[in-house]
Amino acid sequence: MGSRHSRFFHAFSAGLAACLFAAPVLFFAHLLVARDSKGDLPYKFFPNDFGPPSVDVSHYPPEIKNDYRLFLRKCSVCHTVARPLNAQFLQLNKEQVEKLQRKHPNLAQTSLDIVMPDPEAWARIIKRMAAKPGASISPEEGKKILKFLVYDSKVRKTGKNLRKWETQRRKLLARFKRLYPKMYNFLQDIGEL
Repeated sequence: MGSRHSRFFHAFSAGLAACLFAAPVLFFAHLLVARDSKGDLPYKFFPNDFGPPSVDVSHYPPEIKNDYRLFLRKCSVCHTVARPLNAQFLQLNKEQVEKLQRKHPNLAQTSLDIVMPDPEAWARIIKRMAAKPGASISPEEGKKILKFLVYDSKVRKTGKNLRKWETQRRKLLARFKRLYPKMYNFLQDIGEL
């Protein structure tokens, strides 16, 4: 009888621990997919969402301007376009990262939540987004969106615009942390900041 009671107690304890762990995860997962009657997210869930929902592409090449319009149309289906536009990602190859670090030696002191140079950053994100139900992004459209995001990130997050970007990004992070400290900590814990 003691052995059966002990097994029951251990199973109950394990189940309780799983519930206690799963409850906050499920709560935040619910928040991330919750939508109001118009299908919009009722809250801003990422620091990026507080940033500008557009960029001035008037000086971009014509092909990139077309890719930007496609990006606006396709990427606004599931989330605000402010989310990718204000993200820290900067898709650069190894040589470009080295050149950037030579030109801006203090970039290494900049946190990865401000600028995250990565040779596959946008490619991975677009692949993940295109695979979501309802995304309807064809492989050809994905390539065009990728081309826009890579180009735009280099223009706005490097060179003479690096400091401006850093200031804007720090303000977004600070505002989000002030308004949603629990969500900020949760996103930081799961590596989404």
